[in-house]
Amino acid sequence: MVIIEIHVLPKTAKNQIIGFNQDGSLKIKLNAVPEKGQANQELMEFLSEILSVKKQDITIKSGHRSRYKIIEIGNLALSDFKAKINKF
Repeated sequence: MVIIEIHVLPKTAKNQIIGFNQDGSLKIKLNAVPEKGQANQELMEFLSEILSVKKQDITIKSGHRSRYKIIEIGNLALSDFKAKINKF
């Protein structure tokens, strides 16, 4: 299991991992607007795709209405997470 802080930038041209901020959070651009949970849903779909895990394995632990979120990803080792993120 991996728990990570994510900084989401909604309403951008495309979904993209930017990298890690100085505070250690992972910065991600999303195309979705932050209304009615659309950005949260797109974040989970995007992470599911790039990390090759099921959407059910991704949980937003906090920050449902914030750009800063704590995400828990089950069925994924930290080493696998780092390897997949470093490809971007």
